Amino acid sequence: MKIKRGTLLNLRKRESCQINDETIIYDANPYIRRFHLMEGEFTLSPLDEDAILMHYVIKGEMICPCAISLEDVKVPLELDDEIKVRFFEEDDESYFISADLDLEDFIKAMVEYEAPLKVTKDDEIAYPQGDGWRLMSEEDYQTQKANRPNALWEKLKDYKFDKED
Repeated sequence: MKIKRGTLLNLRKRESCQINDETIIYDANPYIRRFHLMEGEFTLSPLDEDAILMHYVIKGEMICPCAISLEDVKVPLELDDEIKVRFFEEDDESYFISADLDLEDFIKAMVEYEAPLKVTKDDEIAYPQGDGWRLMSEEDYQTQKANRPNALWEKLKDYKFDKED
């Protein structure tokens, strides 16, 4: 959904719009495959001649690849925030638009900020194994390492001391 720049510049009172049930595809981001927007509400309020204040509520779920199996993992997302939308570039933390305000591009950018770097499935992961080897989780490795006897103490147990009476 696009809102024309002229409409935004002539905004005199608070306006609201909603976007529901949209899917946004991410081609260039390796951490997110797509985002299913269940509910999006945007409230625009005029600030001055070159900026508006946008309060947004975004609810949906990200579909991210599992870090181990690369299967789809659903990650819920809920954002409720405000941002200043500017028509001229400045150094503050505002969202800059040069022409029209495309809400789908805005949603795409905000969801990318929230994308997790690593996601794994909740299921118990079957680690592969073969002849004489197996892949183990970090927890299993640490447990095995803690329970492993010290080789030097084992050698010392085998040592026979001479008994002198």
